[in-house]
Parts: sequence; structure tokens; C-alpha cells
Amino acid sequence: ACLCAFALSLLTVVALIAWTATHDIGPILQILGPFITPHTIPVFAVFNAAVEELEYRGYIQQALLHAMPTTWASLLQAILFALQHVEGGFPSGALGSVMVCVWGLALGLLRCHTHGLLLGYMVHVVADFAIGCLIFQHFRQRERPPVKRPRKPNNPHKRTNGKAER
Repeated sequence: ACLCAFALSLLTVVALIAWTATHDIGPILQILGPFITPHTIPVFAVFNAAVEELEYRGYIQQALLHAMPTTWASLLQAILFALQHVEGGFPSGALGSVMVCVWGLALGLLRCHTHGLLLGYMVHVVADFAIGCLIFQHFRQRERPPVKRPRKPNNPHKRTNGKAER
């Protein structure tokens, strides 16, 4: 289970970086961007992961497990988790929601396999830490004006066609 959690963490970070390289981060950049700093990223990661894991895998999935088989309970909580991320989450949009749904399903199955929330929570902290770093990077890039590079002066001794120009 620990190896699965480690692999899921790595795959998650790679997927988030790839998504960010090809998609606009969306509204979450304006919402969290001004508040995300190197000091607040760990706080964001720890608390957001705790809230979402308790809500979706702790409460919702646990309640669903009393009414349906593990696979269906895991899938339903993953769909609800993805719906939360459609507009303002990270990743967002149609592709982002599919990614979140698959990831939520993996976290739900990990929760059922381990009979607890700890490993899923740790994977979620890694993901939220990566998200915080990506938001910080993109917000700071937007905030900085483009750097103008000075033009190189003309070289009076530049050679063209074998002759020096004057």
C-alpha cells in the first residue's frame, strides 16, 4: 500500500505539471494567487488535504459504503469530488474534472484497501503542495513585467563577405 501511495504521489505531480503546461490554471489563480507564498504553501497543503479527505473519503465514502459495494461507493465519492473542482478547482475544466475523478477514485480505493485515511491524506498533501507551488510560480510570472533585454551595439569591426565594415 505504501508503494502504491508513493507511485500515486509521483504520478499525480507529473500529471499536475503536464496539465499546467497545457491549460490555463483558471479562477483559482486569482483566488489563491495573492495568498500563496513559500510560507503558506505547506499550510495550504496540510489543511486543504485534511478537509477534503475527511469530507470525501471520511464522511461521504463511509456513508456510501453502508449502502453499496466498495467500487460503487468509491466511484460515487470520486464523481462528487470532481464536481467540486469543475469551475474553480485545480485542475479545472472538462479534462481537469476527469483527472480529479480518476484521482479521487484511486484515493477512495486506497482508503478501502488500507481501512484508513492516512496514506490517502499523505498523497493529497503531496498533490496540494505541488498545486501550491504551481500557483505560486504562475502568479509571480503574471505579476512581473516582462524583462526588456538591451540591444547589442553594432560592432564596427564586423566582417561581411570577408571584408571589415567601417
